[in-house]
Amino acid sequence: MRMRLACPHANTSAETITPNITATARSVTTVTPDTNTNIKASLRGTLPAASHRSWMPRRVPLAASTSPERRGSSIFDQDPESLRHWAAEHDLPRYLGDQVLRWVHERGVIDPKLMSDVSRRGRELLLESFRFGEAVELAAPVASDGTRKILLGWPDPPEATEGSLPVLGQEPEKQTECVMIPTEDRRTACISSQVGCPVGCRFCASGLGGLEGNLTRGRIVEQAWRLGRLPDSGRVSNVVFMGMGEPLANLSAV
Repeated sequence: MRMRLACPHANTSAETITPNITATARSVTTVTPDTNTNIKASLRGTLPAASHRSWMPRRVPLAASTSPERRGSSIFDQDPESLRHWAAEHDLPRYLGDQVLRWVHERGVIDPKLMSDVSRRGRELLLESFRFGEAVELAAPVASDGTRKILLGWPDPPEATEGSLPVLGQEPEKQTECVMIPTEDRRTACISSQVGCPVGCRFCASGLGGLEGNLTRGRIVEQAWRLGRLPDSGRVSNVVFMGMGEPLANLSAV
């Protein structure tokens, strides 16, 4: 798999970019109360309207570990060595880490209950320790050329308050996009690295609302995972950071 860091708008023609790039990056954009709403509307309209699927939010079933009580890190934050270390700490065989990552990344399974070669105790501890998928899939339009876009919402874990009930059904405020771009010999995953953007280029809508935050490496990896699980999409062959955000401003996670 090839990976490339790039400005989200590196393919924009030179005529659309102001000559004074420093002045552009430092320019101040007036933000109205409706800016976030307008940004989200514009993001959802970037593909040809005639080729869109239904824009009704489509919820993706996740493992039970995504409930608010699960406070662990995302399974997508883990690598083989970190999972082997976790297994040893919990008196489980170290090879369990490799088993789990095979289920997640090779077979596309993010519910430990379905990991049949993991012991019952191992599956229970996995559910207690990790979140298996964080994103809420809000929309997944398809363009006429086969390009597929996924609008993802990233919920903030609610603070536990004794005696309170969780608020359900709200659309997450923090949203990013990722895109699968197919060609004859490639399947390129276009990934976001931040929610919003700190650069503020005048030719880009991503930075109009400013920067809301960095994505963790787990949320970056989860985007690629979801693109790789799209129907008839094929295996991801290339990854480019040309979605929302400036990847070099979140280099440790990228």
